[in-house]
Amino acid sequence: MITSLVLFYIAGIMALIMRLQLSLQHSSLVSFSQYNELFTMYGSLMLYLFAGPFAFGGLANYIVPLQVGAPDMRPSQDGYPPVDPR
Repeated sequence: MITSLVLFYIAGIMALIMRLQLSLQHSSLVSFSQYNELFTMYGSLMLYLFAGPFAFGGLANYIVPLQVGAPDMRPSQDGYPPVDPR
């Protein structure tokens, strides 16, 4: 999950570069081909390397056991996991 957040920030920097390029009328921050490469890399990073691992790797491992009612995922009163006294 940490890797997906790092890649989220990298993609955010790419998005800022693209927005800066578009905000100025005759900006030469990046060339036309570099802008197309940035746009493609941004989309790939956000879809395959952030959204997928974050949603299916990080969130699903926490949400699905709660949805199916797994007993070890129920919150306890004191904040510690329940201990089986057998």
